[in-house]
Formats: sequence, structure tokens, C-alpha cells
Amino acid sequence: MSVLGNSSACEPTGIPTNEKTLRVVEQSENAWKVALNIPAHELVDQKALLIHLRKVKREIAARFGVAESNLYFDGIADREAVDDAVDVVVNIRKQMLRRGAPRVHFRDGLRGENVYPNMVALLDILYLDQDDHPVSLDQVLEAVAKSGVSMSLVNREAITQKVAEVRELETPAVNFIFARGKLPETGFNAELKLLFPAVPSGANAGDYISRRKISAGNIICTKTSPTKDLEDGFDVFGKLLPVERGQDTELRTGFGVHLSPSGNEVIAEIDGRGTVTFRYRGTQASYSVREVPESALFKVNPVLTVPGNSVVSVSTSQAVQINGDLQAGSRIVTEGDVYITGDVAENSTIEAVDDIVVSGSVRRAALNSDANVVMMGNVHEAKITARGQIIVKGQVHGSALMADTIVADHVAGSDLTARKNIVLRSVDPDENGVISNICVGISGYYKQRIIENQKYIEAATAGLERLEALFGREIVVQCDRVSLQMLFMRFLTQTRDSNRDQRHKAEVYRELMETIPPIKSLLRTKQEELRDMLQRVIASTDDIGLVSVEERLKTSTRVSVDGIEAVLPEGTGPAVICSGGNGQLSVTSP
Repeated sequence: MSVLGNSSACEPTGIPTNEKTLRVVEQSENAWKVALNIPAHELVDQKALLIHLRKVKREIAARFGVAESNLYFDGIADREAVDDAVDVVVNIRKQMLRRGAPRVHFRDGLRGENVYPNMVALLDILYLDQDDHPVSLDQVLEAVAKSGVSMSLVNREAITQKVAEVRELETPAVNFIFARGKLPETGFNAELKLLFPAVPSGANAGDYISRRKISAGNIICTKTSPTKDLEDGFDVFGKLLPVERGQDTELRTGFGVHLSPSGNEVIAEIDGRGTVTFRYRGTQASYSVREVPESALFKVNPVLTVPGNSVVSVSTSQAVQINGDLQAGSRIVTEGDVYITGDVAENSTIEAVDDIVVSGSVRRAALNSDANVVMMGNVHEAKITARGQIIVKGQVHGSALMADTIVADHVAGSDLTARKNIVLRSVDPDENGVISNICVGISGYYKQRIIENQKYIEAATAGLERLEALFGREIVVQCDRVSLQMLFMRFLTQTRDSNRDQRHKAEVYRELMETIPPIKSLLRTKQEELRDMLQRVIASTDDIGLVSVEERLKTSTRVSVDGIEAVLPEGTGPAVICSGGNGQLSVTSP
């Protein structure tokens, strides 16, 4: 180390400068102390100070043959006020150069939810190679060739310029992009614009029903087709990446609707209540499985309005509306939906292909829907099953609920089973000390749902066999809501010929024959759902289950998520509960 002086009598050290007050006062192989005089106000002016420091670096680089980009400021070593200025000594250091061979690495590409590996090829080029020699263009090109990147995608001109820059400035080039692949184009899925709400929100039962009122001639759905004419992509190795085509949704028509000539509109033929039933396919993305509608079945059902506050026995293909309470012992079976403006009393049974909506409470009754069930009041000692959602705005007490998703305000002493999610405001204590059981995930949901469907299929099949014994197999097979009247007249004709004293029972026969279409419809739906559930159990591609509790648990609660079970103590929450991936439940704040 040599000291060149630190007073005004010292001569400059040969650094080209117009500033006589700027001089090197100390130096070593890779460090310099430089003295300069700066006006006092510029020392606290960051912009002005940076200008002085850049000048120091520039002149050190020129004097000692060092790349300016390899120099950096390492603080102020000394300062002394002189009149209106300050004598400052600053530390300037040279960065130690890294050494190594050129390195090729790769970066993924992202489009939507999909990750595509090896879409960008990058180079790290150091000034010195592993043998302390300046890097050469040949070394870099050899590394590129060995990486396997398609040479047709390599930007050789850019590599040549970058190597020359590294050698000139003695600075490394990191993450320098020299080749790019092309992401495959991703199509948009078909989009459906509906005239009425497809699923209930639980905000207002009456509003949900009224918004589904349809008039003949209404266009109840318009479909935008999925994207076509897409281009494939490729990665930096030239590997073909097929396009991700948008998924189409088949528009299917049931009773009371037809398709437009284009096939992209569903048009109502009659007045009634509109319904749509979606069937989903699982589509694998890089990080998850998302459900895309495979088909949408539309119907418009005429509404059968029945006075309430009495025992009702209805088996029909129409939508059913009970104006008032459904009295104890009532039974409703329908291919449509059910709307009850009052309560549902004990020992009542409702089987519906579409939604069941109850404005009041449900007590000791059984409700089963292949769509959704919405109950605005309390649910007490009831059994509620739905393929879609169950929404309860009151308290669930001593009941069993099973659905794809369950949303409830308050739960006490009940069993809740869902495939996807359960969202609860609170879990309350039961007066008899019964603990609530909350189960989410495919293992628990499908096991119970499959058992329930098998029981229903067995009972419905037995019922149809009894009807075949009465009406004959041909009539039962052919009977639907359109042909019912014709088949009934045929049966009466056959009966009159063979047994004239049975004419007075015609009304009884009609009621029995009217049960055939809804039973067959529900049976088909249950059979389709059973096949779908068995396939899903085998595939096991469902999303992770989730339980959300918005308030602290007021009692201990047994929770099972994706087969992992635990008893959460009183006071847990608010919490989001899911499987933690380590054989235990993860309980976190929302």
C-alpha cells in the first residue's frame, strides 16, 4: 500500500482531471481512497453527491485501466469542513470477478392456470472462465449446443454482442435470454348467458323462485361457442405443445323448450318455471382440477299450485308450489322443482329432480333433491340430501345434511357431510350434549351418497315392477309426460274389455299411472349420478375439501376432512379447516 499524500501540498497522482482538489491519497490492488472537495450543501444533496462519485469512478477507471462498471462506492472514510466546503475522503473498491464456465438454464412459461416448462433459455456468462481466461464466443456457443436447445431458435447475433460486451466491460451477463419457445394458444370455454339464476343464493327464497318465471317465446339461454382455429406452441427444444382448446358445453333440451336453428339458443315453448341442470367434467390444470360444464339440460315446467295447510299427496311431472304449510304425512314426488311458502311438518317426504325451496322451517321430514335445497327457517331432526347445494338460513338441530356444498348459519348436534365445502357461521352446543359431526371430502361424501342412491334405486325399481304388474311392461316403458294420456286411454280400453266392473277405479288408475314418469326420471337421475360417483371415486381428482367456521366453536366438534379426523375443542375459531398434507388437520384463521 502506498500513501500519495493527504494535504494541499501533495501533487495529483496523474489522474486526468480538471479538479485540482481531487486526488488519490491511498491505494491497494483493488481499493482506492480518493480525496475531493465538495461544497457543503452538495454533501447533503443526494443527486449532487452521486455526480461527484460517478466522476471519481470514471477517473479511477481511466487511470488504472479498470472497467468503471466493476467499481463501487464503499462509504466515506473521512471528512473535514473548510469554509463553505467539505474535504471528503471516499472509498472506491473493485468488485472481485467471479469465475466459471458459461451456464445455460431454463424458465417456465405460464398461461392461465397451466405451466409450460422450458419456454425460455437463458445464459449466465462470466468474464473469466474456470481457467481464469477471458470468456470466448466459442465457449459460449459450445455450452448452448450441449444444452440441446433447438439451434433454429437460438439468437446467435445477440449472443455474439453479449459476449463482446462482457469482455469489454469485464462484467457478467446473468439471465441473458438467447432463445424463446412459443406458448400454445388457449381457447376460451363456451359461455352461457341465462335469463334466470342457475343456482340459489339463499338471500330470498321468493325472489329466487319469481326470477325463474318464464313465458313462452323467451330465449332462456344464449351460448357463445368455444374458441376455434388455434395454433400449437413449442418449447426451446422444439417440442410440440398442443393447443388447449376451449371446452364446449352441450345444450340439452327437456320438456317445454327447444333449440334455435343455430343450436346456440334455448327457447321456451310454454309458460312455467325454468330450470337448468349442469353435468361437469374434470379438467386437469397444472395446479388443480377445475370443473367445466359438459352439458346443460334446460326445462320449463308448468306449475301445479296446491293449497297449503292440508295433507298433500302429489306425484307429477310439473313444478309444484304449495301456498302455505305442508302438513304432516304429506308426500311430493316430481320431475320439476318444489316451492313451499310455509313450513314442512313431520313425516313429510319430498323427492324432486330440481330445486326444493322452503320459505319456512322443516321439522322431522325427509327432503331429497337432485339439484339444490334452500330452507329459510330452522331445520329440526330432518334428513336433507342434495346433489348440489344445501342452504339453511336458520339453525340446523339434530339433523343429517348431505350435499356437494353446505352453507348454514347455526348448527347443533347434527351430522353434515359435503364433497367440497361446508361454511358455517357457528357451531352451538346441543341441550342433550350431542356432538356435531362435520365431514368434508370424497371419501366420506361418496360413501354415504352411494349408499343412499343404491337404496333409492332398489326401492324405485321395486315400485316400477309393481306398476308393471298392474299396467303391463309395455305401458310402463313407454309412459312419459307426453304419452301418459294416450297410454291411460289404451289401458282403460283394455280394462273395459276384460274387466268392466273396474271402470269406477279409473281415477285411482290415473293417479297410479301419473307416478310413473317422475319415478322413472328420478331413477335415471340416480343411476347416472351413481355411475358418475363411482368413476370419481376411482379417479380421485376432486379438489381439497374445506370447512369454514365464522365464529368461535361454542362446543367441541368432530371434524373430518379428506379422511383426516379430529375433535376440535370449544373456543376454536374463527377458522378455516383443511387437510394439512401431513396426516393432520390444518386450522388457520380466515
